[in-house]
Amino acid sequence: MNFSLPIDKIIKYRGIQISPSKIENLLRSHIDVVKVSVVGVPHIPEDEYSTAFVTKIPCSKLSERDSKIKMPHTASGKISRKDLKAIAENY
Repeated sequence: MNFSLPIDKIIKYRGIQISPSKIENLLRSHIDVVKVSVVGVPHIPEDEYSTAFVTKIPCSKLSERDSKIKMPHTASGKISRKDLKAIAENY
Protein backbone atom coordinates (compact mmCIF):
# COMPACT_ATOMS: atom_id res chain seq x y z
CA MET A 1 0.00 0.00 0.00
CA ASN A 2 1.09 3.53 -0.68
CA PHE A 3 -0.11 6.46 1.37
CA SER A 4 0.51 10.03 0.37
CA LEU A 5 -0.12 13.38 1.98
CA PRO A 6 -1.98 16.13 0.16
CA ILE A 7 0.59 18.20 -1.72
CA ASP A 8 -0.09 21.28 0.43
CA LYS A 9 1.04 19.44 3.57
CA ILE A 10 4.45 18.42 2.22
CA ILE A 11 7.33 20.78 3.06
CA LYS A 12 9.87 21.17 0.27
CA TYR A 13 13.39 22.13 1.29
CA ARG A 14 16.32 22.03 -1.14
CA GLY A 15 14.61 19.47 -3.33
CA ILE A 16 13.72 17.20 -0.41
CA GLN A 17 10.10 16.52 0.49
CA ILE A 18 9.55 16.48 4.24
CA SER A 19 6.46 15.20 5.99
CA PRO A 20 5.40 17.55 8.82
CA SER A 21 4.15 14.54 10.78
CA LYS A 22 7.69 13.12 11.06
CA ILE A 23 8.91 16.36 12.65
CA GLU A 24 5.81 16.50 14.87
CA ASN A 25 6.36 12.93 16.09
CA LEU A 26 9.94 13.75 17.01
CA LEU A 27 8.97 16.90 18.92
CA ARG A 28 5.99 15.15 20.54
CA SER A 29 8.37 12.57 22.02
CA HIS A 30 9.75 15.25 24.39
CA ILE A 31 8.29 14.84 27.87
CA ASP A 32 7.33 18.54 28.18
CA VAL A 33 5.44 18.78 24.87
CA VAL A 34 1.64 18.55 24.95
CA LYS A 35 0.68 19.58 21.40
CA VAL A 36 2.69 20.30 18.28
CA SER A 37 1.97 21.29 14.71
CA VAL A 38 4.48 21.91 11.93
CA VAL A 39 3.81 24.00 8.83
CA GLY A 40 5.92 25.05 5.87
CA VAL A 41 6.59 28.76 5.41
CA PRO A 42 7.58 29.95 1.93
CA HIS A 43 11.20 31.05 1.61
CA ILE A 44 12.77 32.50 -1.51
CA PRO A 45 13.55 31.22 -4.07
CA GLU A 46 11.46 28.02 -4.02
CA ASP A 47 12.00 26.41 -0.63
CA GLU A 48 9.97 26.31 2.53
CA TYR A 49 11.21 26.47 6.09
CA SER A 50 9.51 24.25 8.62
CA THR A 51 8.01 26.13 11.55
CA ALA A 52 6.87 24.31 14.67
CA PHE A 53 4.17 25.52 17.03
CA VAL A 54 4.44 23.78 20.40
CA THR A 55 2.24 23.77 23.48
CA LYS A 56 4.26 22.76 26.51
CA ILE A 57 3.27 21.66 29.98
CA PRO A 58 3.03 24.38 32.64
CA CYS A 59 6.29 25.03 34.53
CA SER A 60 8.32 23.50 31.71
CA LYS A 61 11.93 24.56 31.31
CA LEU A 62 11.62 24.59 27.52
CA SER A 63 12.36 28.02 26.14
CA GLU A 64 9.71 29.81 24.16
CA ARG A 65 9.99 32.47 21.52
CA ASP A 66 6.59 34.04 21.95
CA SER A 67 4.07 32.88 24.52
CA LYS A 68 1.34 35.16 23.13
CA ILE A 69 0.64 32.91 20.15
CA LYS A 70 -2.18 30.48 20.89
CA MET A 71 -2.73 27.39 18.82
CA PRO A 72 -5.78 28.02 16.57
CA HIS A 73 -8.33 25.24 16.21
CA THR A 74 -11.04 24.44 13.68
CA ALA A 75 -14.71 24.15 14.65
CA SER A 76 -14.20 20.39 15.01
CA GLY A 77 -11.34 20.92 17.50
CA LYS A 78 -8.42 20.06 15.23
CA ILE A 79 -5.36 22.29 15.02
CA SER A 80 -5.82 24.70 12.10
CA ARG A 81 -2.71 24.36 9.92
CA LYS A 82 -4.09 27.00 7.57
CA ASP A 83 -4.25 29.58 10.37
CA LEU A 84 -0.84 28.52 11.72
CA LYS A 85 0.71 28.97 8.30
CA ALA A 86 -0.77 32.49 8.08
CA ILE A 87 0.61 33.32 11.55
CA ALA A 88 4.05 32.00 10.63
CA GLU A 89 4.14 33.90 7.34
CA ASN A 90 3.29 37.17 9.09
CA TYR A 91 5.56 36.67 12.11
